[in-house]
Amino acid sequence: MFAWILLFVAAALVAALISSLFRAPFRRAAPRGRDRAVLRVPRLEPLDRHVLLLMIDGLPATVFDSALAAGELPNLAQLFATRPTVQMTAVSTFPSATAPSLPEMLAGRYVGLESLPAAGAVHAFDREQRRVVRYITEPDAWAWPLPNLFDTVSNAGLSAVTVFEGRWDGPDSILTASAIGRAAARELIGAGELGSGDRGPIRMLLQRMAGEGVPRLSLVVFNEVDMKGHFHGPESPQVRQALIATDGLIGEILESIRNARADDGVSVLDHTTIILFGDHGMVRSGKFVDLEAFFRAQNLSVYDASTVTHVVLRERLGQVWTRWPDVILVSGGSNITQVYLRDGDGAWSSASPADNRERASHHRPDVDELVRGLVEHQGVGQVLRARVDGSVEIAASAGRSARIVGHPHDGDRWAYTVPDGATDDPLAYLADPHIFDLVTCASQLDDASFHTANEWMERTLHARYPGSVPLVCKAFHPHRFTGDLMVTSLPGWSFLRSQQGDHGNLEREAILTPMVLNGPGVENAHAPRLARLVDLFPTAAVLLGATSDDPALRGLDGRPIPGVRGPSPLGDGD
Repeated sequence: MFAWILLFVAAALVAALISSLFRAPFRRAAPRGRDRAVLRVPRLEPLDRHVLLLMIDGLPATVFDSALAAGELPNLAQLFATRPTVQMTAVSTFPSATAPSLPEMLAGRYVGLESLPAAGAVHAFDREQRRVVRYITEPDAWAWPLPNLFDTVSNAGLSAVTVFEGRWDGPDSILTASAIGRAAARELIGAGELGSGDRGPIRMLLQRMAGEGVPRLSLVVFNEVDMKGHFHGPESPQVRQALIATDGLIGEILESIRNARADDGVSVLDHTTIILFGDHGMVRSGKFVDLEAFFRAQNLSVYDASTVTHVVLRERLGQVWTRWPDVILVSGGSNITQVYLRDGDGAWSSASPADNRERASHHRPDVDELVRGLVEHQGVGQVLRARVDGSVEIAASAGRSARIVGHPHDGDRWAYTVPDGATDDPLAYLADPHIFDLVTCASQLDDASFHTANEWMERTLHARYPGSVPLVCKAFHPHRFTGDLMVTSLPGWSFLRSQQGDHGNLEREAILTPMVLNGPGVENAHAPRLARLVDLFPTAAVLLGATSDDPALRGLDGRPIPGVRGPSPLGDGD
């Protein structure tokens, strides 16, 4: 009982901290000095089309499909049955977490930390500033420099609103972080059934729509499914009930839009295209991977910066806590952890030199030896490591290893190589008859060994680790924010205590999520086999009036999903 009391107190402190950051839950966005006229964004025709983005955080594809088939989501089922609809399974990103998933889908690019402000929008240790950055306590971290969907809409003079824990330049913002904190506190004391944390923010959205009209672009993020998945597991009755409740809230939003009238006198819903998606899935867990114990056994002092205690206490103490550990662990999801090691001089970074105490008392272990031990540690799935030649090494138990190599002249092609004579590999691609011919022995690497991101994703979509080859490479970014190692957990295991469901790793349950296009501009006959979340920006831009061959869209990683079309000059006519 005492442990539960401590957890409750810690959660209350976190909720109070978050609430203090977001006292005004509805805020007008204010531009922060960027000249939007020079942003390279697609041009939108000033025509009558609304786009509603519905993101259900932590939504596994299988859970959504099952609930829909069972008739448990009546509002969505009716919407899909009465309007043009394309249902797909989309490939998320790596790490499979809200960040970097949301920045990528809204910018249409696979991005690393170097593309984001203040290392924002991810959980990471900033070696130079000696602090852990967390997007949940930095609401402005989402206004990254890359042109995005909100820049496109703002540049066209169109209205937008977001319901989310962070904010961007351009749209009005209904901030949800304090509601999430209160919902988490209820879960910790076993009172999660008292209400959904999504209810309050959605009520504010409905009031906004009633008073100011339906925005041309709305992003609404629902958090309850993700929270229930973490506390109870992705296939739990609580997740199912949270999804049913989310369907009810979506029904209220649809009713509000249906009751609004467009300039031509018809319902605004008749002019609204809806894109429903998750940002990632969820993998069952339940058992704790104790990496601290592993590193202590190597005679290394270690600090786990992913705990509630650290968020509430240690981070408030500035840089003091970074003085003593040899190893810092930061969870970037809950079944992936970054491992940060000091350099040979005891410093975290050349930009933040070690003091005398650090130089005298700390050392850098043999990284190869650490990898060999980690892959055999209970609950560990893979250990990823960037090599000096730019490749990424993946290691797993029983001596399995592989490298992902980028093409030296073509940034959209990668090779997956294994040691000569290997019969198994960390991603199990050699044993898969649909994939094994894409795998290359290290000694036989040549130009034909490299394949595009689309080819890797299409050929591995059915596999345990879909899309891993191109996704892993983009996850390694400048040394300032990246761990020396990334460690994933096996299904059933987590790097955070008391979790029953997790995400962040490469498992298909974490990587795959639903994507549904519905309404004007959607053509059923063109349903693609493969969708990616980075396709969201160009798809939404086309629906809002951009042309698919706009130069600002051609340079993106994402592509407009086949079959979508913008509004016609005389109106939708859909």
